[in-house]
Amino acid sequence: MTLQEFKDNYSVTDGEVLTLNLEYGSQNSNGFDTLSIKVNGKKFLSKGKIEHVIFSLQFRVLTEFYYNEKFDCKTISQSTLTRTSLGHFYLSLDPFHEDSPSEEDNMIVKSKELFFIDPEGIEHQIT
Repeated sequence: MTLQEFKDNYSVTDGEVLTLNLEYGSQNSNGFDTLSIKVNGKKFLSKGKIEHVIFSLQFRVLTEFYYNEKFDCKTISQSTLTRTSLGHFYLSLDPFHEDSPSEEDNMIVKSKELFFIDPEGIEHQIT
């Protein structure tokens, strides 16, 4: 699955963070740190309809993790999910400008690999 295919079918914006799990030295393919975020997000259906579904994004081989949060709200009002010029996956759950990485973003995850775990629990590598 490509990143664009994921974004065409799913969204974390207007969703809710359910869990955030950081594993140091996890047993993924490269043996590096992994961050999993479970979200009650949106799945886009035909004719402009949406369905709320629970899915996870798993960031493997972390290159950056910055999460400054007061834990007073789990709602994701804006998000940015993209690839950087270095080819890393980039997620901000509190972007300064939506869909455009910024030095002023908050709640940032960067990784070399990204996996989507769909509502049925099937893992898909995002390319």
